[in-house]
Amino acid sequence: MIKYDKLIRDNIPKIIENSGKKCTVEVMDDDMYLEYLDRKLNEELAEYQADKSIEELADLLEVVYAVSEARGCSVDELERLRTEKDVERLILLMPFKRFEGMGYMRHSKYLGIIQIDKSIMKTLDDDDISTILSCCTDALERYWGSEKI
Repeated sequence: MIKYDKLIRDNIPKIIENSGKKCTVEVMDDDMYLEYLDRKLNEELAEYQADKSIEELADLLEVVYAVSEARGCSVDELERLRTEKDVERLILLMPFKRFEGMGYMRHSKYLGIIQIDKSIMKTLDDDDISTILSCCTDALERYWGSEKI
């Protein structure tokens, strides 16, 4: 009998049984499941790196989502965290041009005013907001100081 030491999906046991063959399946505990998901993550990454196909990238993403859910984080929550990190990074790296284009920030060069949409910073505490505003003030001075009026 052939033994496969892998995670299965897509009703593989039923497909095998419907073909007239038999299979034995083991239900894993949470720790073992996470261990096998990590292996699968490495396998899918190697497959993507080998041929750079979008299909392999989609498979990799599917495993990332499975790992996230197995660790108690929904796909929606994972995407929210990713977006927040992207927004925070952009605020600190390119606080004006990028966010002006996205409609999240408005400013007036002549009045020296910056208005940031509160929904972007809703998860930050007062110290984080103060730090960001300080960075923005410094960046605004550099940004507009380099522009010719």
